[in-house]
Amino acid sequence: LSLGMPNLAFIETATRLLESTGYRVTYIPQQDVTVEFYRRLPARGDDLILLRVHSSGRLVTKSGTVVDDSSISLCTGEPLSKAYPKERNSGQLGGFETLGTEQLFFSVRGEFFARSASGKFPQSVIVIMGCEGLRIPRTAEIFLDLGAQAVIGWNDQSSTHVMDAPAAPFLEAWLRQPQTWKEAVATARRSVES
Repeated sequence: LSLGMPNLAFIETATRLLESTGYRVTYIPQQDVTVEFYRRLPARGDDLILLRVHSSGRLVTKSGTVVDDSSISLCTGEPLSKAYPKERNSGQLGGFETLGTEQLFFSVRGEFFARSASGKFPQSVIVIMGCEGLRIPRTAEIFLDLGAQAVIGWNDQSSTHVMDAPAAPFLEAWLRQPQTWKEAVATARRSVES
């Protein structure tokens, strides 16, 4: 989301919270969030993955009709091209137009992780901070099948403020209080509702 919707304050807050509890933080800038990055994501060995990326559970057909997809698409920072013909032709990849740009970027769909990703998540907690991250459960189910402990996200479209606001309270509750991730989700929800 840093392309068009940056939030340096969130990145700094999350990094500070994580490092203060012993985590080593790796920030991946948008231009490095590529198809290959997602391919290797399960094998990176990360305990916690915050995906602050555009995401959607809907497709736009060639006629312009919006339809529900079978899984969630996660946007990359890699401009759409003729690369990855096998994955494009099998429906594992799509295109994604982000607000404020007229450029299309690759997006990875749930089946990309099931069929083309390498490695397994080491009981990772994955937070999909973009729109509709859990609207269609298929991508989360694939992450769980690949070893994730939990997948957390929103069910609908959202503004960046609504996406970003509960993330820091979630991390605070989960890492510092400490609460289970389920309790931390409830704490984060209460913090933004009040």
